[in-house]
Amino acid sequence: MEYNTQRKRLVIAEYGRVIHNMVAELLTIEDREKRNRNAKAVINQMAQLTPRELRDAVDFKQKLWDHLYIISDYKLDVETPYPLPEPGSLQLKPDIVPYPSRTVNYRYYGTIIESMIKKVRAIEDPVAREAGARAVATYMKRMYLMWNQDSVTDEIIITHLDEMSNGELKLSPEQGLSNANMTRGSNASNGGGSTNTGRPYNKNFQKEVPVAAHTKNSLIRTTKIVENSKIISNY
Repeated sequence: MEYNTQRKRLVIAEYGRVIHNMVAELLTIEDREKRNRNAKAVINQMAQLTPRELRDAVDFKQKLWDHLYIISDYKLDVETPYPLPEPGSLQLKPDIVPYPSRTVNYRYYGTIIESMIKKVRAIEDPVAREAGARAVATYMKRMYLMWNQDSVTDEIIITHLDEMSNGELKLSPEQGLSNANMTRGSNASNGGGSTNTGRPYNKNFQKEVPVAAHTKNSLIRTTKIVENSKIISNY
């Protein structure tokens, strides 16, 4: 008995050993025209084994021909409508992406806030600059409450903005920021308020009915049930 571990390793295992054996048989055909016809037949079989959602890709046919050459170890000599893949192209490794190593003083604000502050500092118009600084401070307040469970005051946010901008962006605490003194998890922190106080929202909520009315309705329903049961028993 021959085990798969004793056989030749599959180059692209998704196509199975039958396709690999067919490609190996192509290499033994000496007639070029016959080899071209059989290569197209193998391509059709490979297309049938490909998932249906991948067949609509623009480069689907080109990938099949590339896989055919890769399985043959780049030794197959047939006519192809696409350029041949270069040997060793699959072994190329992507470049290492450098990881940012700069220090963030206030990590819960993130680097996006620092970029926003840098943009606002470059604004020359004082009115637009103040409006931009106030918008950044409001966003900083939301980010602060996302990572801190305690409430936050405008003075803390304005102080952080002053430190992160090296003293170039200053706001007055008297004017206040939007959603001031909001706490984490409140509806106000999400930009909206709620007029429901002390009672959970229920779209099916109905006005409370007095206890006496409930008792009267229960007696009426019980009487009807007893009368219906008597009518049924008479039958």
